[in-house]
Amino acid sequence: MKYLLRAKGFIVLLSLFLLTGCWDSIEIEKRAVIVSLAIDKGKKGYEVTAQVPSPGQIVGGGGGGGGKGGPGAVQSFTAEGETLRDALSELQSKVNNPIFLGHLQTLLLSKDVAKEGISRHLDALRRSPEIRRHMWPIVIDGKAKEAMKTQVGLEPIPTDYLRDQIDTGVKIGKLPTIDLGQVMIELSNPQKRNPLINMFKAQKEQFDWEGMAVFRGDRMVGVLDERLLTPIMHIHRQRSGADLSVPCGKAEGTFFFHPENARRKVTVKNGKVDIQVKIEGEINEKTCPIQITEKSTYQQLSQLVAREYEKIAKKLVERSQKEFRVDVMGIGNYVHAFYPKFYEKMQWRSRYANIPIQIHYKVTLRRIGLESS
Repeated sequence: MKYLLRAKGFIVLLSLFLLTGCWDSIEIEKRAVIVSLAIDKGKKGYEVTAQVPSPGQIVGGGGGGGGKGGPGAVQSFTAEGETLRDALSELQSKVNNPIFLGHLQTLLLSKDVAKEGISRHLDALRRSPEIRRHMWPIVIDGKAKEAMKTQVGLEPIPTDYLRDQIDTGVKIGKLPTIDLGQVMIELSNPQKRNPLINMFKAQKEQFDWEGMAVFRGDRMVGVLDERLLTPIMHIHRQRSGADLSVPCGKAEGTFFFHPENARRKVTVKNGKVDIQVKIEGEINEKTCPIQITEKSTYQQLSQLVAREYEKIAKKLVERSQKEFRVDVMGIGNYVHAFYPKFYEKMQWRSRYANIPIQIHYKVTLRRIGLESS
């Protein structure tokens, strides 16, 4: 028994010598922590700009004070190279500490880079063990590195404000959850290969959301505004989407419909794809003189909302088939899963532009708010 205990003790003692410990650890202040990368076209190929926070400026210099923010809160470093990895290697020679990408929050791509193709840049990020898949890729209308100079007073780091804008849009159901990991999955899946990426235009003191950049494969081919994004949120994501402004019919004025629940059903009938969307919501503003006191008025307004949604959905189908030639709603995923023979017969990916697609809405008003007498 004593021999057995001694043997176990010896094994435990020996294993302690095999532990690596923290011999290769690097203190956080000894790293160049990059929170945002911007990729633009450059003379040598690509121009990459990295944004590195200045801890003393963000945390505050002492006492219980908050961060200072402003231009000194972050430092930007720019380098050029034939590829992203080549530019990052050049970038390393310009900073005094090892580059660390583990806290990267946003990847800014200029529109020119997005139109040329993004797979070559994502390859380097995909192979890096440091990269977080839940960061946001963003298309910038203009120079991506210029967006890093936008000074938003509410955040010391400009691109953190940009990240929070997207986070909020996702939480309230206006924007789809399409992070870097999702883009990588869609580009590597032959059945998808059509990601949507948020697109912003940087102003001096704010970021303006311009819509979702549409990709065919890894190349940007167009932009969807908020109204055209709504059917995608209902059909592909089953999320509420943005509030809808609806004309009051014969009466002058409009009312705003706030959607809350969306459900969809995709079927194939007589060689056509039929999509039924059921959505509930409430009226949160009304500028027309219609009094919502009777059931018939409820039905009338519900039909007006449904008609407006169907009009938007029809326009989206037309643009996706004629202009983009991309299944932006992801309908093919459902058809492939539940109607594989129809999917193969129609040669969905190559003949998507010619496939008949109908979208119908059924709207239910749950609350109308307080009515004036």
